[in-house]
Amino acid sequence: MSDVGRRAISYRLSLVVVIPLLIVLTGAIIAVSSYVTTKQSIDALTTQIFDQTSNEAAEATRAHMKQAEPVVDFLVSAIGEHASTTDITDDDTLVTELIDVLRANGGFEWATFGDEHGSFIGAERRKNNEIRTNKSRIGADGKTHVVEHVIAPDGTRTVAAENVNDYDPRKRPYYTLASSEKGRVWTPPYIFFNEGMPGITCAAPVYMKDGSLRGVVTVDFGLEILSEFVRDLHVSPHSVVFLYTGDEAILAHPSLHLVAREGQGTQGALVTRKNVDDPLMRAFFDAPSRAASERFAFDFGAERWIGNARAFPVDKKLSWYVAAAAPEKDFTGPLDRITRVAVLFSALAVAVAMLLGAWLAQTIARPLARIASEMERAGNFEIDEAAPPVASRFKEINAMDRALLAMKGGLRSFGAYVPRDLVRAVLASGERAVLGGKTKELTIFFSDLAGFTTLSETMKPEELVELLGGYFDAMTQVIQSHGGTIDKFIGDAIMAFWNAPGDTPEHAKRAVEAALACQAKLDEMRKKDPRLAGLKARIGVATGDVLVGNIGASDRMNYTGRPSQPTLDRRPSFPN
Repeated sequence: MSDVGRRAISYRLSLVVVIPLLIVLTGAIIAVSSYVTTKQSIDALTTQIFDQTSNEAAEATRAHMKQAEPVVDFLVSAIGEHASTTDITDDDTLVTELIDVLRANGGFEWATFGDEHGSFIGAERRKNNEIRTNKSRIGADGKTHVVEHVIAPDGTRTVAAENVNDYDPRKRPYYTLASSEKGRVWTPPYIFFNEGMPGITCAAPVYMKDGSLRGVVTVDFGLEILSEFVRDLHVSPHSVVFLYTGDEAILAHPSLHLVAREGQGTQGALVTRKNVDDPLMRAFFDAPSRAASERFAFDFGAERWIGNARAFPVDKKLSWYVAAAAPEKDFTGPLDRITRVAVLFSALAVAVAMLLGAWLAQTIARPLARIASEMERAGNFEIDEAAPPVASRFKEINAMDRALLAMKGGLRSFGAYVPRDLVRAVLASGERAVLGGKTKELTIFFSDLAGFTTLSETMKPEELVELLGGYFDAMTQVIQSHGGTIDKFIGDAIMAFWNAPGDTPEHAKRAVEAALACQAKLDEMRKKDPRLAGLKARIGVATGDVLVGNIGASDRMNYTGRPSQPTLDRRPSFPN
């Protein structure tokens, strides 16, 4: 036994080195499981935060706007008592009631009444909390004549402005909607006349005792107060909360100007998805998955963002959306940092594992791969070359290699008794070694040596065997080079055939060419060895249907062919 074999250690003992790899694998499984669990918890918490913020924004918006409904109902009732007044602009009691409504409700921008004659009276709250009244009527010239008064805290009224414009309450959206619905309504958001401020109106019709329409009463909200609501709401440190309509017009935003004037006339229009300048808003509205669910992800800049949009009802026929957008890292930042550290340690562990794996491949995998390759060659009866022994540090691998070398040595000894090419061809054909055969057209080759008997009487047995062996080697090489299969040697005779076990194109032609080549080879051998001078080869070639296969006993069979025709069931005649 070599020194390497004596120093070999147990393969089972080598498994100890695999334990670090198992530790790395176990750590990775734990890390992944922890990451998934933590990520799920973060997702659940994120969803809860988004839902809580959305509910808070929706409830605050509804609570603020719902203040208008009882006020509108009160004004309808109060104005109904003055329904007989011909010109509402002369009704000081109505003016006082509208002023009192504004003073009692700090979130209202306007409280108004417009009638079927086109007359209008309203109380307005200015940004400095100043209250003004606006009275207008359509004159004979078709123009609207307006008088504005400033209302002092003590109720004193001072004319602030007089002008002429084309305002007609009957043509405003709130008037047409309330009169057509015949009940209290909320208008879609719009831009207040001559103010350039987005707002919304709660309106209700006022009817005469005879059922005819007297006019429409309104309470108006400026949408800027909604922007103040959402400015104080945060999902995360870098989040944005905003409101928008079903038509994707933005109602409230912490920082955006909500009125777009370019191409919209003097009044302007609400900023929508189509003309918003903010890139974050464009990325939010353009997210492909936004329509599929309330919560979705989208890309903005180089970051991943989380978006959330939920519809909420303002009234029976009016719904808006509360939306929020936040960078994903606001929620996953700590987890990402932990993950980066885990990845760093995992990379170090993988590097160690790779070095260990390289050592294992060098000392274990490579010898095993070589043994497997040699076993495959032996299975294909490729046993001509003796491979050098495998030198391994493991006793089990050395034992496998010794067994393989012994097996190949036995096969080489066995191969001296059977045609190796025939065995390889049978193995390649996939046929099992069982008794049986099939009829197939073969070309059969027979040859013997004329004068061999006389020659054998003059030679010693060992010399005769050597001489005959050289002849058989030479003829075998010629026959095999022409695609023939050696069947057997009978004394000084050779039997071979073509087209079995595999198919051989033009097998008859190749057999004849082999016969001519054998004669030429023998002539060449006679010139080199005087002992062969008196020998001549007699060759016969026949083509026909042959029963070919495994013939003999179940434990001792021969792959050969037998003529299936009685006329071929004899040895061919040989020329002298």
